[in-house]
Amino acid sequence: MGVKYDENFQPIFSIAETSLERDEHRGSKYIQPVISTNTLSEIEKLVKLGKYILISGSPCMIAGIKSLFKLRRLDVERVVFVDIVCHGVPSPQMWRDYLDVLEKKYDSKVISYSFRDKTKGWRGYHIRVQFENGLVVEDTDEVNSFVSLFKENLSLRDSCHKCPYTSFSRCGDITIGDFWGIERIDPEFSDNTGISMVFTNSTKGIDIINTIKSKLVYKCYSSRVVIQPNLHKPSEYGLDNKKFWRIYKKKGYLAVINRFSKGGSYYFLYYYKKAIKIRLNRMKNRTN
Repeated sequence: MGVKYDENFQPIFSIAETSLERDEHRGSKYIQPVISTNTLSEIEKLVKLGKYILISGSPCMIAGIKSLFKLRRLDVERVVFVDIVCHGVPSPQMWRDYLDVLEKKYDSKVISYSFRDKTKGWRGYHIRVQFENGLVVEDTDEVNSFVSLFKENLSLRDSCHKCPYTSFSRCGDITIGDFWGIERIDPEFSDNTGISMVFTNSTKGIDIINTIKSKLVYKCYSSRVVIQPNLHKPSEYGLDNKKFWRIYKKKGYLAVINRFSKGGSYYFLYYYKKAIKIRLNRMKNRTN
């Protein structure tokens, strides 16, 4: 069980039982997915039948599903829970508004979308959008606007800034994420095709990794070298967060990207203020 796009390109939790269905769940999706009661009911049936199941998602979703299974007194011995290191999620509505802007601009429906197109390498966000009319657009200011707001912590849900799962105490049997900073920790092992970070958090997780590690290229590191901020604390509020949401709720997505995204009227002032904040924090850290 994981997250894929539905026919309207909304992220949803769904069940994969074949390799083809599994592949539909591949790729990063920086949006809150929808999980239907029907999908949960199907998963419950599979658990009761004693099927082996892997469920992956953000830690809050994994914690919620585990709580539901506990409430229903389900035996989860054959269920493997995998949580991801999560930065936070924008709402499905903002994602829909963003797609609407793109589809109106290019006069065609989105049929393929990648947040992390690796033809340009693993590091950073490389957005690639394919439209029904055959047009492919990559890394323009407008196409990159959604992830730009995401990176600046402007579009995240309010609960993400108070997330209780941003620590090494994980709710999944296994935790996965990008191993950012590997080039500084181990330059020889680093490459630009992608290095994943994996933690085992339970006996079940350890047993699974031990079973498959002969098929992996891996190295072991101390957790002390891991620099992902969201393993230590929730994402902070973006600068002018309240102003961002006030404009979005009143005037819509196009209005906020025209102000806060690259090339927008507020862009240079926003990043000037951000640079000052970073400089002040560095000066404060030096004096402490």
